[in-house]
Amino acid sequence: APEDPQSFLGQWEDPEEDQTHPSVASFQSEPTRKKISFAQLVKEGRRFNIDLVSKLMFSRGSLVELLIKSNVSRYAEFKNVTRILTYHHGNVEQVPCSRADVFASRQLSVVEKRKLMRFLTSCMEETEEQQAYYSRPYLEFLHDQHLGDNLQHFLLHSIAMASPDTPTGEGLASTRHFLRCLGRYGNTPFLFPVYGLGEIPQCFCRMSAVFGGVYCLRHSVQCLIVDKDTNRCKAVVDSRGQRINCSHFVMEDGGGVVSMVTVPSTDGSPTVRMVELCSSTMTCIPGTCEFYLITHLLEPLPPPCLLCPVFQAELIFKKMLPEEEFCPPAPNPEDIIYDGEPPSSTGGEEEQEGPADQEEQHEPEPLN
Repeated sequence: APEDPQSFLGQWEDPEEDQTHPSVASFQSEPTRKKISFAQLVKEGRRFNIDLVSKLMFSRGSLVELLIKSNVSRYAEFKNVTRILTYHHGNVEQVPCSRADVFASRQLSVVEKRKLMRFLTSCMEETEEQQAYYSRPYLEFLHDQHLGDNLQHFLLHSIAMASPDTPTGEGLASTRHFLRCLGRYGNTPFLFPVYGLGEIPQCFCRMSAVFGGVYCLRHSVQCLIVDKDTNRCKAVVDSRGQRINCSHFVMEDGGGVVSMVTVPSTDGSPTVRMVELCSSTMTCIPGTCEFYLITHLLEPLPPPCLLCPVFQAELIFKKMLPEEEFCPPAPNPEDIIYDGEPPSSTGGEEEQEGPADQEEQHEPEPLN
């Protein structure tokens, strides 16, 4: 990739594009860059980090709060999403998110700026008018607020990140969460870890290694050794025949295939999704599988409870160590005293360090 970390849209320039179009003026100011050859891509291949599933992180959420609380954030660096763009009427336009963006925007009139700021302010508190629209489409609610086509497009697709048939209750909840995340680490609500999302689990691995965690690379587990009396796993045998004793054994679901197929609608009817379950799900016998066809009902049901990674990790931890705190704040390396190691300071110095330690606990370390 080019050394200058600009996005593709910031580098691309179409010579046939209308040079007088105001919405793409910022892109045309970028100079045309030299094309990168395939040989150069192969040569620099190790510098690419491609995620299997790429996601952005909201600046306020369970994962970010856990990174701050546990001090794992010291092992990572994050980039704030600098701009949010949308494709509207054949043009790529920047979405005004914050108050500063709204008043600095040249694509909105003065009246539209006032309407947008008034709407965003009213969204932060729930009103009776909003409740009356909860079961109706969010787009209808935006239209009844006398918002123009541009504002409806920005609010629906780029701020609430919803579809035209999304209920107003969900659309307003997404809009509020978007607004709450603004300004914490930048002008947009999204963060992305440097080197990709794979850095997040590696950060927790580094923290575990500081406290004695050992990682065996290229040692896949071949079989489990179960105690006859307790019926619990007491050891594992790896791919090299080595036996490793353990008190707990945690593994991910593996084997078999669980698939989901989406069949888009061609006549305006609800989309149909098919779920395929194999015998490893213990829902059918070996050699067979089950299929479920799922579509939207006429009346919406409460959303299902999905286990997020943070909640699932905490649940597993509490089962193994119910009396321990999950991911407590990690001490600074210089504060760790190992068994048999004499204290590095005198008693008087320890008394002076006490209040300082307490002071640091009130201010969680921010994300880089």
